[in-house]
Amino acid sequence: MVIVDTSIWVDSLRTFDDRLAGWIATDRLLQHPFVTAEIGMGSFSSVGDRAKLIDLLESFTQTEVADDRQFHSFVADRELFGTGIGFADAHLLYACTVNPDARLVTRDKRLIEQAERLGIEIA
Repeated sequence: MVIVDTSIWVDSLRTFDDRLAGWIATDRLLQHPFVTAEIGMGSFSSVGDRAKLIDLLESFTQTEVADDRQFHSFVADRELFGTGIGFADAHLLYACTVNPDARLVTRDKRLIEQAERLGIEIA
């Protein structure tokens, strides 16, 4: 299973991504609701396009989302504060830890660094 960050999705909207298409075709994608929300905040040519894209992203298997207590505990226990990653990125790392067979798909250097430090595989 793979968890794909926002930048990968955005890039795939501009240029076809064979790897992403393969993960979708083989039902290996776990979608995080915060990534869907970030994409929904982006610019699209029409409201209809936005709605279709959000519907598509919501149709994929969704990852577990940490509640506030789980999130703050995870950030503290893993010492993620001050590492340069953001709120959604920390949630993606949490999702990878509760889905141990999941790999993270990102190009974000700080996120990769923290994922590797936590033993999370990068696809």
